[in-house]
Amino acid sequence: MGELPRLPEPNDTAHYEALWGDDALFLPFARALAARRKNSAEPERYRSGTAVAYRFGDEVLKLYPPLATGDGEVETHVLTRLCDVADVPSPLPLARGRAGEWSYVWMTRLNGVPIEQDFAQRPPSERTRLLHEAGVIARALHRDPGHDLPRLDDDFAAFRAERRANAVTHHVTRGFSPE
Repeated sequence: MGELPRLPEPNDTAHYEALWGDDALFLPFARALAARRKNSAEPERYRSGTAVAYRFGDEVLKLYPPLATGDGEVETHVLTRLCDVADVPSPLPLARGRAGEWSYVWMTRLNGVPIEQDFAQRPPSERTRLLHEAGVIARALHRDPGHDLPRLDDDFAAFRAERRANAVTHHVTRGFSPE
């Protein structure tokens, strides 16, 4: 099958953030991995989220950097739980693996349009309905204690504080407005 192209080795979160948008660093690997799955669909990059992610037809590939060790495993377990337990439309994990220090997850793609593409254009009554549905889903998810899920971060308070402090910069570097 041949060796997969190498992925970059970010030193820290700031370095990863600087590399995140450069498809030249990730697309050769993503295409080679898709070829191994016999998926010949043209890749489409998702420009939101923390992980580097590509859509290949009805499948999505998410790449997790060494700085996020375990995130792919946690996401796989959570998505499987959503499919099994909750009445929540969720991607179904198809495969996961490692490439050096990076990990990845293949999953099905949810139908529809990403909410950031059309939420503002929806009438207020529809936005209210969607937010209500999100609340119902969040309430259902909070009923599942998740004790058997793998730990993502042992110091969750520090993780939340760091994410809060970097939230605006994180989203602005991905093309969203500071608001």
